[in-house]
Amino acid sequence: MYNIKVLFVDDEDAVREEFGLFLKRKGYEVVTAADGLQAFRLFRREEPDIVLTDFHMPEITGLELLKEIKAIRPEVPVILISGKADMRTAVEALKEDAFDFLQKPVDSTDLLRSVQKALSRKKEAGADGQAAATSGSQNSADSSKYYGPINHSIEGPESNVSVLNVYRALDEYAKKSLSDTFSRLLAEQVLKTNVLFVLKNVHYINNVGLNFLIESHATLKSRGHSVILSHLSDPVYKYLKMLGYIDYFKVIPNTQDAINQFQYSTR
Repeated sequence: MYNIKVLFVDDEDAVREEFGLFLKRKGYEVVTAADGLQAFRLFRREEPDIVLTDFHMPEITGLELLKEIKAIRPEVPVILISGKADMRTAVEALKEDAFDFLQKPVDSTDLLRSVQKALSRKKEAGADGQAAATSGSQNSADSSKYYGPINHSIEGPESNVSVLNVYRALDEYAKKSLSDTFSRLLAEQVLKTNVLFVLKNVHYINNVGLNFLIESHATLKSRGHSVILSHLSDPVYKYLKMLGYIDYFKVIPNTQDAINQFQYSTR
């Protein structure tokens, strides 16, 4: 048994029954919802490991549900399913950090493959975070808090590194959420001397997102922080390189190496 809980959302009874039974036969615990409002309530109560949701639903669309989920628990993978999909819809969903976008009629094999891949990716991300958190001294601070699109944790042997894992696309759609979150982090004065931006979960970036990175970098530097970018996703790396900004920031590919670099530079 997988001991994994799946929330499956679709307003069609036959679809919910078919795929709910299919996933149960594969060993998953399944919770189903008939609309977005019910799904959101179940998400908060049941705390599923993964969500599969139809795109076109009454009251709350699959895309709106995706945004609400990511605002609360950005680490939970969400797979969107639609029978009326177009490229624009798919791109918008992926910008909002949907793990995958499947078009109806969905083949059960494809659905299972996507679920397994999403859970595997989530497990790897969790292992990376745990390794980083435990690699330093046993006296390091055990602190991690989600601020909407950004998770802030304090790491390093001397507990002097603020690790900011970004879970949203860096574009105009996420600009307000990211800016508000960054302002809150500054206002609460929780950031340590060293700040590490981890961008492995950023699957899209454009000029608006680049400006957010530049402005955040400049603000932190003006306040005396050291800043490193780490674990860049392919889209972020290619975009920064294409525009000549890969050398503007201090970039260290491996997160743990970046944390070690902070420690080395302060000795």
